[in-house]
Amino acid sequence: LAARSPPAALLDLEQRLWDALEAHGFAREPRIYRPHLTLARRARAVDEVVEPVTWRVETLVLAESLTDGRKVHYEPLEGWSL
Repeated sequence: LAARSPPAALLDLEQRLWDALEAHGFAREPRIYRPHLTLARRARAVDEVVEPVTWRVETLVLAESLTDGRKVHYEPLEGWSL
């Protein structure tokens, strides 16, 4: 599930994160950043309109995506209050 137009502040944060990471030798991700919420994996696409979901973000978490066969889970590595 993704926004039609992500908030400018989120896109700015992504840009600033990559700028800082590149300064430390990390290679920028070549794909375009598309913030989204994974509701289900390997699900078929639908053309239905979903009502907007709004919530206040209070914490930023760096998480590692771990795959174990067909299962994926996210392991929090660090978190910061916003």
